[in-house]
Amino acid sequence: VLAVFPPFRDRGVGSFLVRAAESDARKAGKHSVSIIASDGNPGAVRLYERLGYTACASRRMVKEDWDNPGENWILLIKEL
Repeated sequence: VLAVFPPFRDRGVGSFLVRAAESDARKAGKHSVSIIASDGNPGAVRLYERLGYTACASRRMVKEDWDNPGENWILLIKEL
């Protein structure tokens, strides 16, 4: 889970954390990274796309008692 406390958003913290995870994945010999984001969080989806991730699938959320404004999960992938 990647989350940035609201007062610290739009300061590059999310980008820094994603790039750090990508660096760790490269060091571990991985060739791609995948991220799942809610379509109810368009800011996160834009961030991942800006960092080179491509949406490749979408699936309906099963929420039960979970409060989330989204309707679908979006799978984004980036080749390293």
